[in-house]
Parts: sequence; structure tokens; C-alpha cells
Amino acid sequence: GPLDPAPMQVSALLMAAGASTRFRGGAGADEPGKPFQPLCGRCVLEHAAAAFAGLAGVRELVVVARAEDLERVRALVARSTALSRVSAIVEGGA
Repeated sequence: GPLDPAPMQVSALLMAAGASTRFRGGAGADEPGKPFQPLCGRCVLEHAAAAFAGLAGVRELVVVARAEDLERVRALVARSTALSRVSAIVEGGA
């Protein structure tokens, strides 16, 4: 009815700005971090985005990435249907 509240719309932040030091173990610093590692046919970042796919209240996804990963994230977003709801990629991290 006319008094029903509008459904809440939120933005989801996908945090991909860590150094992945525990994940990498002995891997070299030039190797891609955890968000870009393959897992069952997709990278970890794509799986994280897919977790929000069925949630009607999530209007957009914002990826927070390290400065050195921004171009890699932009390229991934451009080619991945799993990341089609990404509206912004912003720099962050420790």
C-alpha cells in the first residue's frame, strides 16, 4: 500500500586491497594476490561479487583495491559478467 516503506538499496564494498601476505606464503611479490587467484573456474574476486548477485537490495558493487592492482581490477571488470554490477573501483589498502 501507500504506507509501505521503499525497499532499502545499499552499496556493497568488495575489499580487494590487502597485501595477501598470509595467502601467498612464499610466493613472490610480483604474483597476483588472493582476489585474482583462480578458484573453480573464476577468480576469488568474481566469487565475492557473485555472493551479492541474488540480493535485490544491493544496487551496486564498489571494489576497493591496492594502487598497484587498479589496472588489473579494471581489466577484470571489463571482461567479467560476474562483475557487471561494479560501478566504481577505488584505491585503498594498508
